[in-house]
Amino acid sequence: MKRLLLYYNITLLNSSECPKILNYFYNVNFHQLRHTGITKLIEVGTPVEIVQKKSGHKEVTTTMNI
Repeated sequence: MKRLLLYYNITLLNSSECPKILNYFYNVNFHQLRHTGITKLIEVGTPVEIVQKKSGHKEVTTTMNI
């Protein structure tokens, strides 16, 4: 497994796609991850009231506007 990951990483670093991939991950911030997490909870059918409490929103409308 280590060899496979090492090969993949070396191949990626030598790839022309590397700057695009790294740039994508450097531009992701905590707030975007928070929105993604809340969206995924809603998509899988988690009750809105639970998502609201987990996200710390006072109003359900705030949660639903994400």
